[in-house]
Amino acid sequence: MKVLKPFIGLDEFKLLSSVEQVEKLLKQNGEKYTKEIWPNEELTNPVPWTVINTASGLSFFFANDKLFKIYVEDNTDYALENGIKIGMPLEKAKQIDSKLSYDDWNEDWASSQGYWLEDNIETGCIASITVFIKEVLNDELFDKYEW
Repeated sequence: MKVLKPFIGLDEFKLLSSVEQVEKLLKQNGEKYTKEIWPNEELTNPVPWTVINTASGLSFFFANDKLFKIYVEDNTDYALENGIKIGMPLEKAKQIDSKLSYDDWNEDWASSQGYWLEDNIETGCIASITVFIKEVLNDELFDKYEW
């Protein structure tokens, strides 16, 4: 089981790493991936994001060459430090973290502890986990891209 750590990262993939550092680790691990650029032209501060998607369901999000978010979906090999994992019933996750709250805008479950969960409406189980840097919790601070 690989452990996603809010505000820190995943194993050797540390938040705030560069694209080059993450690509090097992926190559060392023999992980296949694709890379794309999201221009974000509709945002107030249109900083392009680089997104790396791996064959194993991991996605890495960068702005200004800094990793700010790691997303994993449909892969039961990943869990948070508190034991919440993909495939777990959402109700059990809410027992582990009683402060989880539903975010109508993003349609996910948010924790002030530094992660988001998406659930599968049909199964009631967790379908994805996202960990990120602290600045993501404050839109104004995040949107300055000074982290």
